[in-house]
Amino acid sequence: MLKEQLVGFAMKAYSRAYEAKERIKDTINSELVQSYVRGLKNAVIAGIERQWPTESETLETSSGAHRRSTLFARKGRKSSIRPAKEIGSERADVILRKLENGSFKLVAKSDSLDGKKSLAYLVWALGHAELADVTEGVSVHDVSALLYRACKIDLYPINISRVVYGNPVLVRQVGQEKRTKKYLLTKDGKAIFTAKFL
Repeated sequence: MLKEQLVGFAMKAYSRAYEAKERIKDTINSELVQSYVRGLKNAVIAGIERQWPTESETLETSSGAHRRSTLFARKGRKSSIRPAKEIGSERADVILRKLENGSFKLVAKSDSLDGKKSLAYLVWALGHAELADVTEGVSVHDVSALLYRACKIDLYPINISRVVYGNPVLVRQVGQEKRTKKYLLTKDGKAIFTAKFL
């Protein structure tokens, strides 16, 4: 919604500036007006590119000839936010094999802890990581991959991170590889896991 409003605003601003240039170009130095219009257009484009740098769209003006200006330049980089189904995780595979070999309870999409579904999903995943003897802990990407593969729950790693940081009483950091942090449950977290999912 915000994106459409910004694009609409940009289109109106550029169209008005262009019309103003046409009206006054005979009485004022046209080079000055063109510089003003170019500056306004560049400012709008730069603002929108900062907001959405990976999208590509065009803006058409309503003056005689249809002029197009590129609002967004495609960047050569991929988004760091990947869907859970695209995340590769050896730890998730290890935990999943343990789940398939036992009679463990899967977390349901409707499960929640303190009214928070994401917290229930996280506690379930970390609890099963410990049951599968993944003593080095799991990352938020591992949790995301496990939830999708085992339960078809699509939860982005960034959302899992927010739950981790918001619940230090239940989740503890046990390690780190480069910038990737690894987590397991605290004693309180294990108690909740046992009561809820075993």
